[in-house]
Amino acid sequence: DHSLDATRLMGYWDVLGTRHPAFEELFDCPMTNITDGGVVKKPGHATEHYNAYFQGFHVRFDGDEYIPDPGEPGKKLFSVTCAFGHCGLYIPYFWIETDADYRYASVYYCWPKLPLLRGYLVMSRKAVVPPPELERRFLAN
Repeated sequence: DHSLDATRLMGYWDVLGTRHPAFEELFDCPMTNITDGGVVKKPGHATEHYNAYFQGFHVRFDGDEYIPDPGEPGKKLFSVTCAFGHCGLYIPYFWIETDADYRYASVYYCWPKLPLLRGYLVMSRKAVVPPPELERRFLAN
């Protein structure tokens, strides 16, 4: 969506639901916090702080993300393969739609080099399910 405001996508997001085969299905209580300043310390990069539980173990990591084309603020590239301030293997993901207040969002990702790594997510600022009509609209995309 070309009308998305990239700055309003920053902050805390809970992953509420996924559509198979999303990687997040493996985890309990996944959430992310997107903050200014990327792992690679380049202009326009942000850090995605990911937290979840996997079979009772707390999993957390930081990934780097950026918007390659400012004309498409919902299209981002994300990497979790970061070490010593460098990242690689960026995965494209797309913030497809939000509600007017940026309380809920639909997100899709797919890594072309490994098509099995893909997923569709419904996200929320708080762990609250969106109104049914909004959830239907998100899932129809």
